Amino acid sequence: YGIVGRGADASRMVTAAEEDGVADSRAYSALLRFITPDEVEHVMARVLHRRVPYDSHLCHAALATLSSAARVEDMERFVRTYMTGSVQPDQRTYALMTKAHCAAGRPEAAEAQLLALMARGQTIDAVALCTVMNAYVSRQPPNIAAALALMEGAEARGVRPDTAMYNTLIKGYAATRPPQPEAA
Repeated sequence: YGIVGRGADASRMVTAAEEDGVADSRAYSALLRFITPDEVEHVMARVLHRRVPYDSHLCHAALATLSSAARVEDMERFVRTYMTGSVQPDQRTYALMTKAHCAAGRPEAAEAQLLALMARGQTIDAVALCTVMNAYVSRQPPNIAAALALMEGAEARGVRPDTAMYNTLIKGYAATRPPQPEAA
């Protein structure tokens, strides 16, 4: 759409598409990139009012907007409201929720969510685990033990520890140790 940073213009374009009867879930998905989390419900109301069939792309665009502000409770309500029937929560849905939990300073909740997903047979990738590890080591003081436990349990969960996981642990260790004077 090429109108990054111009939310009013994006809204006008979607309104024009609505008036022409050609607004689809892609138009609303694009609009969701330009709005604040408080406007997500308004956009979804437009979608429902127009009886536009919505898909996972639209839902994930809305969740990404909410996730960017760490609005976990709003995300959970969105999933319960809109992601039933033909549009179901998937790995992308839970990755966005994990990111929001971590941004809200709740890595324990993010970890619990990942473990619950695995218990239901969902696969988890290194990125999701590393996101939670990073939240643990970004705390003050860093919780390296929790991050290390996640990494050590990664292989048992079918995830091979990668460079990003090791770098995240290094970041945590560096944050806990005062800088050492250089040897002469």
